[in-house]
Amino acid sequence: MKTATEPLSGSLIECDSIDRESWAALQSRSRGLQSVEARGSRLYPHFPALCQDLYSALYKYNVVLRPESVCPGSTSLGRVVLQAVLESPGYAALREATLLDAARAACGVNVLGRLALELLRDDEVTTADELAQTAALAHDEGVLDREQTALAETEALAPCLGDDARRKLDQLAESICERRQELEDRGRQVKSELPASACGRIREAVQNLPDRMDRAEDEAEAWGRGVGATARVGAAERLELGDRIGQSETLRRLALLAGSFRDYARRERRRRVARRPHETHDVTLGDDWARILPAELVSLRHPLLGRALRHRALEGRMQVYRLDGPDDRGKGPLVVCLDGSGSMQGDRDLWAKAVTLALCDIARRQHRACRVISFSDGERATRTFDVIPRARRTRPTADLGEVVRLAEHFPGGGTSFVPPLRKAIEALAESTYSLGDVVFITDGEADVPENVLEELSSARRRLAFRVYGVWVDVGRSPRDEALAVLGRFCDEVTTVSRLTADSVRDLFVKI
Repeated sequence: MKTATEPLSGSLIECDSIDRESWAALQSRSRGLQSVEARGSRLYPHFPALCQDLYSALYKYNVVLRPESVCPGSTSLGRVVLQAVLESPGYAALREATLLDAARAACGVNVLGRLALELLRDDEVTTADELAQTAALAHDEGVLDREQTALAETEALAPCLGDDARRKLDQLAESICERRQELEDRGRQVKSELPASACGRIREAVQNLPDRMDRAEDEAEAWGRGVGATARVGAAERLELGDRIGQSETLRRLALLAGSFRDYARRERRRRVARRPHETHDVTLGDDWARILPAELVSLRHPLLGRALRHRALEGRMQVYRLDGPDDRGKGPLVVCLDGSGSMQGDRDLWAKAVTLALCDIARRQHRACRVISFSDGERATRTFDVIPRARRTRPTADLGEVVRLAEHFPGGGTSFVPPLRKAIEALAESTYSLGDVVFITDGEADVPENVLEELSSARRRLAFRVYGVWVDVGRSPRDEALAVLGRFCDEVTTVSRLTADSVRDLFVKI
């Protein structure tokens, strides 16, 4: 097992241990890069080395391509892809955008790696026989390298060996040399050039990459504002998310819908939720400039003290007044159980997720954690998203990565209410606060056994939470039966026949 600082056997661009460690750190944090490498490795054994070479070609100041004579023959396929990138007319402009910028270089590898994967799968570019020959050649090269290493270790003991042993050692060395020559001959038979169409696709990708990365940053920022989320991830992951958002019409539609629902919910709460009186009670640490102590505020007149104050504000360590009065800070988390069964597909799923994100925004403004439980027809189909993790001092923020994963997730299948209800109880029990809320959004019906209802009632008495049901009336279930099922475990049930924000207006106010 190679460590992050050891060179890969199929690497074609010279790089040092620091470059390799930088790439390994980015790769370990990026699901997209991990997925591309895993899929590419099934087709081409040196695909991880190709990804590292692409990173070096975009990130390093000096790019030195190793001579073909010192590289294994099985790397020929990766070399022609890499040379097509290096010889593209847009490569110089791309390097200006990625030079010594690890995040942008990783984003470029993600795009070019996916393109290389597409080319490997294209029979007009590489056939299955060529890929099989390359894999077999790489395997034989690996075996021969291990034998040669063992031979070198044995030759160090040659003075201590007898004549027969030395003779066998010489024969083994001669055999390895002959097999090495045979492998080099086989390596020359591996594809040494790409079709013109493949080269054109690579040139086009290289040409468009700088603008694509700029759009990805803008998309990630705009989408985060639209759904009320911030990027709690590194720059490379943010670029990757932005690239995914830019290519997904569903994600863009959700951002627009969630933004309008969030604004609607805020307007309704301002109009219908009365402001409750507060009074100054104590001094504490926080990040609210409206409640900062005058003794702290005067620091802004001094350049160094002002900088230190702004730094403490980012960490939530300013001295601020603590206001005492009715507050939502002591409320438990908000848990949204979101039906992902097949009948919710399309506009219903989009509407439900927009409502969910609007509820998450309310929870964020109330300093509450928010967990979304997507469910369909069983325990395995249930998935949890911690959209808003609890923050200790500062106002919590929505996790952009979790929101994107929630938006893209749709399990399909049937409907079972038991797994999400049990997971909702677990989520509420994890919190140190009671008075949580559960919102259950579904368009179907399912049996809930008596023992599960008893578990829910017991937890409700212990944790003092409320359950709000939202039934999407699409005419697929008998209305009275479906409402009766929800009524068995919900305090209130809202029936939605039009997929608008106004349909759940009361829910936005009561949470």
